[in-house]
Amino acid sequence: MEIGEQKTPLITSGNYSFLQWVKQQNKEKEKSSNQIPNKSSESKQKYNGTPKNKKKFGHKQDRRLKEVEIEIQTLEEKQSELKAKLENPSGDNSINYAELGHELNQFEALLEDLYEEWEELENLRNET
Repeated sequence: MEIGEQKTPLITSGNYSFLQWVKQQNKEKEKSSNQIPNKSSESKQKYNGTPKNKKKFGHKQDRRLKEVEIEIQTLEEKQSELKAKLENPSGDNSINYAELGHELNQFEALLEDLYEEWEELENLRNET
């Protein structure tokens, strides 16, 4: 494992820990973006009478962009596995297709959120 490389948890059939981890990451991101800045931080943002509202693409955003790309890739792989299971049903009665469909919908919703975040970060990177 190289420096800066992120290790993601292994996803296996029935292992929902990665899905829960992604949901938790998204919740934490939403909480941090919804916080209201206080007056002291607003006064610090002013420079020559004009507020600095333009976001910068720094190290943290670059790292998050790489994390989002890894999460997207992992979820797309899992999504394609689920689609393959649903499209090619086997004679195995132990597979719950309704549960697989529900899980597939959850992955698609997470992917949509990650695509939006990736697009925002990519636009921010291209602006700078």
